Amino acid sequence: MITELQFAAARRHGWLRAVYYHDDIVAQILATPDVASDSNITVLTGIPNHDVDVPDAQIGADRLLDVVPNTPVSKQGHLGRAGIDDRQQLLTYPPADDTFLGEIFGTENPTS
Repeated sequence: MITELQFAAARRHGWLRAVYYHDDIVAQILATPDVASDSNITVLTGIPNHDVDVPDAQIGADRLLDVVPNTPVSKQGHLGRAGIDDRQQLLTYPPADDTFLGEIFGTENPTS
């Protein structure tokens, strides 16, 4: 959930739309009942002082997981970062295009 100020900023700055959308998707995935109730999964995002390079979750003692848009750039960008060394550690979701993000944030010019 983003604040009103964040929402207003996203209406003005296109790159923020994708950031806030991603944050929301990650939060939704990690909050699903099957994930949230699994004591073997530790959610690492949303904790105080969370570093952007910290994976989104940890499974068991040492298996790290990142939730990323299903694009070659996103997947490659997360491989080798913070213990993510295998594509199987990436949980992907369909990326949102500029038109869809513009509809969410109510922008007249979705690519700005």
